Amino acid sequence: MPPSSRVLVVGHSLTINAIRKISLEQADYEVVAVLGISDALEAANRSRFDVAVVDGYFPSDELRKL
Repeated sequence: MPPSSRVLVVGHSLTINAIRKISLEQADYEVVAVLGISDALEAANRSRFDVAVVDGYFPSDELRKL
């Protein structure tokens, strides 16, 4: 069996991230879930991902951290 695809889940809600993570893992994806843009950039620098699932909304204070 080929290795599963690695997915980076980026959001601002623990609950929504958990739901997405569980759903993707049930479909045999390897999932790393992070909170916030800063954590997403760190994760992407440390490891390779095949795809990222990114929340469509981030509070403006999160965007100012960049």
